[in-house]
Order: sequence, then structure tokens, then C-alpha cells
Amino acid sequence: METKQRGARLALKLALTGSVVVALWVIWLNARVTQVLDDFRWEVPAKIYARALEIYPGARLSPDQLEGELRRLGYQKSSTSGPGRYLRAGNRVQVFTRGFVFPDGAEPARRLNLTFAASTIATLEGAAIARLEPPLIGTLVPGSGEDRTLLRAADTPALLSQGLLAVEDRRFQQHLGLDVRGLARAMVTNVKAGRVVQGGSTLTQQLVKNLFLTRDKTLTRKLNEAAMALLVEWHYDKAFILQAYLNQAYLGQSGDRAIHGFSRASAYWFARPLAELAPADLAVLVGLVKGPSAFNPRRHPTRALNRRNAVLDVWLREGLLSDAEHARARTAPLGVSERPGTQQGRFPGYLRLVKQALLERYPKDVLETEGLTVLTPLDPILQDSMAASARARLAQFEKAGRGSNLQAAAVVLAAGTGEVRALLGDRAGQGIGFDRALDARRQVGSLLKPLVYLHAFEQGLNALSPVDDVPVSITTSDGVWQPKNYSGDFDGQVPLFVALSESKNLAAVTLAQRLGFAATAKTAQRAGVEVNPDLPSWVLGAHLMSPYQVAQLYALFANDGFEVPPKLIRAVLRPDGEGVDPYPTQPSARLDSRGVYQLQQVLAQVMSRGTGRFIGERLGRSVAGKSGTSNDQRDSWFAGFDAANVVAVWVGSDDNQATRLTGSSGAGLVWLDVMRTFPGAGLGFRQPAGVEVVWVDDLGRLASADCPSAQQVVVQSDRMPEPGQCSNAPSLWSRVKQIFGG
Repeated sequence: METKQRGARLALKLALTGSVVVALWVIWLNARVTQVLDDFRWEVPAKIYARALEIYPGARLSPDQLEGELRRLGYQKSSTSGPGRYLRAGNRVQVFTRGFVFPDGAEPARRLNLTFAASTIATLEGAAIARLEPPLIGTLVPGSGEDRTLLRAADTPALLSQGLLAVEDRRFQQHLGLDVRGLARAMVTNVKAGRVVQGGSTLTQQLVKNLFLTRDKTLTRKLNEAAMALLVEWHYDKAFILQAYLNQAYLGQSGDRAIHGFSRASAYWFARPLAELAPADLAVLVGLVKGPSAFNPRRHPTRALNRRNAVLDVWLREGLLSDAEHARARTAPLGVSERPGTQQGRFPGYLRLVKQALLERYPKDVLETEGLTVLTPLDPILQDSMAASARARLAQFEKAGRGSNLQAAAVVLAAGTGEVRALLGDRAGQGIGFDRALDARRQVGSLLKPLVYLHAFEQGLNALSPVDDVPVSITTSDGVWQPKNYSGDFDGQVPLFVALSESKNLAAVTLAQRLGFAATAKTAQRAGVEVNPDLPSWVLGAHLMSPYQVAQLYALFANDGFEVPPKLIRAVLRPDGEGVDPYPTQPSARLDSRGVYQLQQVLAQVMSRGTGRFIGERLGRSVAGKSGTSNDQRDSWFAGFDAANVVAVWVGSDDNQATRLTGSSGAGLVWLDVMRTFPGAGLGFRQPAGVEVVWVDDLGRLASADCPSAQQVVVQSDRMPEPGQCSNAPSLWSRVKQIFGG
């Protein structure tokens, strides 16, 4: 008897101890569940977008370019109406836009009818001006690697919600987190099949497993999963659980990015939003729940098609599709986009700059989790055109034996605002790996000569001031430096504008020597070029710069000496479209605008009558620019601008091999192609206060208008030339006219 009592007491103690342990275990699990879900916030990475294409009569845009943009955005060519569709017939295009929330307000979905003439929008019906939604070019994925776009209940297609439950959890609305009947049914099915063909987990269990647990197949994990599923159902309603699952489901992998949620999966697999997917497309996504890798429609199309059709058959049995809808969906092609529906990875150099700019203002965790929308000025049409030009030109150069394994890099900035419109890091236009636009620092040749002449203007010289084009020997720490002109000869003395427009090496060196190498170097440094004043060879471009840096230098010239920092971001919006954080342009004066104005005139002459004449004539409009060629023609450069755009181009080889390309015959031709894509903006030089136009003689001295050799030039009001007199001898200007054949 006593033994029985001791056994009963022991059993009671064990039961009480077990109850306490179980209670503590449930309390701990409950705390984990409520702590996470009570104030749950999805990790939604910031989305980075290119510029939105503006559509209006007179816009320079071809129907092919518009169609390319529409395809980039995932629009479907279709005769039926609805957002995300278009139809083209020759030079007529009908577009049903999707709409987008911009910083200045919401752009509604519209039906637009366009006609084109000569690569220009001739007429537009449906709006005076419209914008397409901007293309997505990147996301700032958090450390978890999860990439998602939040899906709200109001935006969830009914067929997706109902169809998911029909396939994955038919008794979702009846069970309390665990479905004993479903589990038993799965066990019977698996026994009959002799293998695991059906799972018994509810949607709630799958959500718990994805949010809280590992994928280990242990008894402990299974027990935790079951208990936490019950707790989730106890605390939260079915609508919350279903929506959480729709946003958490793992539906694909893109490199190190995990595609989570049906909204992001729709863009990734179909390049379209969920609202535009047909039943067959939704069935593909629901089919991926069973195994995104096994049923990957790009890698295993047959397997994915069979899985999709199995889902459609379930939907027919459950009454979610009619016989006609089922038949139509079953015979539809798989329909996934050829490539992931994002430009992610196409612009790594550009995205690198955007991320750097964002991190200057936002904490990293905010960028990776709070669903910000980042709008940039990147122009994909321009980027693609620039890449196509580089590929074609480099292929021509190589075929002609003017170089091998050539590469190219180019940068386009918007004059005035500094917006970075395009950034080409390699000839393929992919920018994968080493980005030459940002990271390749090469000798720039004659591109730095304008800084010498800018310094001369600041010291009171003008375009007709005489400059010595004669041999010179300079002793440096490395020995005696004896530069030569590219042609090998010299002209003795030439006007300053000829020295620059003809890119005469000797004239640039003797002028810098006359003004002082140290003083000239300080002007270069004010322009942001950190040259070594003890190495005079920088005057001829013995200085390393990237195309991105060169573009910023020539933007200084285009912007009248004002530095306008490169602008990568137009605005940042919160998920609700509010809280716009603009990125205003903040120019600052770096150079004397009077000297820059004089320099602008000469850089325009470079293109009209100097070393850029070949390029300028073929472009057929006024521009300013300069070519650059490094020693042994290892680097070919061209940089220039008009009133709207600044473009810098480099061509060369990664191993620094010599080519047979000068600045004009290599990079200049790519520069020409890029400038041709823009409407003519002219130069629009703004004459600053403190300069005036006067008559000077052939030595750059003040003269009267009736002097035979007199010419008008721009001078600074407080640095007037000395008075001169007319001469009956053959003038320097006459010799200049002979040089240019005038």
C-alpha cells in the first residue's frame, strides 16, 4: 500500500513538473509569437527607379524607343484594353498606362494614342503631357537577403487568395492552426504512393516555419511549429494570417536575393504587377509554393507547366474557374518573362553611386527595411543607345586594325542640374565587375589644356594674345623634359585661340611656364583637378582621371565656373507616397565666370575650326569640346557640352596597349553618336558682368574698328589689353586665316 502511495506521489510530482515545463514552454513560445506579430513590420527594401519617360507632342522619341520602354516596363502587346497593355500599328501606338505616385502628385492610369513622325511624337491624345511609370533598376536588399514588395489585402486578386487556399490549405477557414483531418489524409495518400507526395502542414504552420523556425526536420521543431501555429490562430484572425503568408512565401531566388511574397514574385517572373496577371499566370505562382527551385519556370519549363496545369485542375474542381476559363488557361503558354522583371544588375556602377548618396542621409537599416521609393534621373533609352554606339564603333576600330580588345566608358551629365543621365562602364553596357567610368584612371592627354588657358584669361590675356609655339626644354627632378607637338613641327608664335583649338603642346607648355607652373596648377586645383605643381607634364595630360571625373570638370566649364555636384537622386518617397525628401541642386562658385566665358568661346572654336572640326561638322550644330590623346595613343578621350548636356568618353584597352586612335578618331566618334541622340540645345553662353567685347589687333592689343587686322574678342573689363596700332605688314591674323584655309 505504502509503495503504491509513493508511486502515486511520484507520478503526481512528475505530472506537476511536466505541466510546469509545458506551461513555461508555451509561455515562452507565446511571447515569441506576440513579440514579433503584435507590431510586425515586413523588411521591405528600398526600390530604386530610373527616370519616368515623359510623353508630349514634340518630344524626341521614336516608336521603336517607346516600344522598348514599354517592354522594359513589362507591358503586353495586346488588342485588349487595360493597364499595362499597348498596341502598335506602324507609326501609331496606343498605350494603356498604369499610373504612379510621383513627388508632385499621382499620375493616373490613362489611354494614350500617339502618332510619330521623324522620330518625334507628332500628336498625343488622352493628355497634354503624360508620364509612364519609372523602370525599377535596383533594390537595397537587407542582410537577410529577402526582397519583397508589400502586398495589401485590397490589392490582392481574389483568385490568388482563394486559389492558394484551394491548393495549399482547403480547410484554412475551419481549422485552428492544425488540421488533423488534412494530416490524416496526407498520411493515407503518402502510404498509398509509397513516398511523400502530399504534405499535411496548414498555411499557418508554413507561416510559422518561415517566420520563426529553421528547416531542420526534428521532433523539437515539429512540436514548436504545432504549438506556435495554435498560438498564432489564438491571437490573430484569418485575414491577418493569410495576408502575412502572401507577403512571406518564398517564391524564387535571384543570385543572393530571395524573392518573397506574391507581389515581388509577379514582377520577378512576369515583369508585371499582380493585377495584370491572367489565371494561368497566377497558377504558376501558386505552383511555386511547393518548390521554387524544382518548379523554376525558366530552368524547368516542362515541370513548371505540368505543375501549373495541376493547380488549374484543382481550381476547376473547386469551382474557381469555369470550363471555358480552365480550357483557355490550360492551353496558354507558360508566359514568364525571358529575364527577371527588373533592370536589377544592369547598372551596378550607377547603383553604387546612388547607394553612397543615400547612405549620406539615411541609416542603412532604414534603406533596407522601410520600403522607400528612390527616384533617379537615369535614362535607360540613352544608356542603351550609348552602349550600342560603343559596341558598334569599337567593332569598327578593331576590324580596321586600330586596336584590339578595346573598351569604352562614358558619362552623361545634365548641364545646369548635374543629373547623372547615363553611366557606361564597359563596351557591353552591362557594367559587371570593373566599372571603367568610375574606377579606370587613365592619362587624359590634352583634356587639361583648357585649364592653362583659363588661367591665362584670368591673368588678362585674350583669345588673340600671342603665344609662343617654340621648342622648350624644362629641367625637372626626373631630368630634362622636351615636349613636342603632335605634328612634330612648330609655328613660332600663334594667337592664344589657335594654340588651344589646334591643341599645340609647345604653346600650352610655354604659356604655363610664362604664367608660372605653380600658379597655373592652383587654377587646376580650384577646378577640382589635384595636379602636382612640381611635375609640369600635367599640362599635357600626364595626370590620371576617370571618365566620371572628366565629366565633372567639363561640367564646370559648361556651368560658367559653378560646381554642380553630380545628382543621382531626384526624390525619396515613403511607401504611402508622402514625406517627399527632395535632393535640390546646390551650385557653388569654383572658377571666375569671366575667364570661363572666354574659355567657352575658344572651346566652341575647337569644334568649329580646330581639332574637333571633323566631329563638329558631322554633328551640324554648335557645341564646345576638346579631344585628348595620351602617349603612344594608349588612351582616346573626348569631352564636350552644349547648353543641355555634358558628355565625356574614353576608349582604350585595359592592359594599356597602344592603339591607332586619337581623341577625335576614337572616343570622338562615340561622343558624336551620343550627342546626336539629343535635340539641338545650342550653346547659350551667358555673358557675365565684368566682360565686354572690344576690337584688338593681331597682337591682342586694343585697336580701332577700322584697323585692317582688327578683330573682336571678349576681354575682362578690369584687365583691358594695352593700346596697339595698325600695321601694314602681313598680320598674324592673315597667317591664322592661311592655317584654317580662310
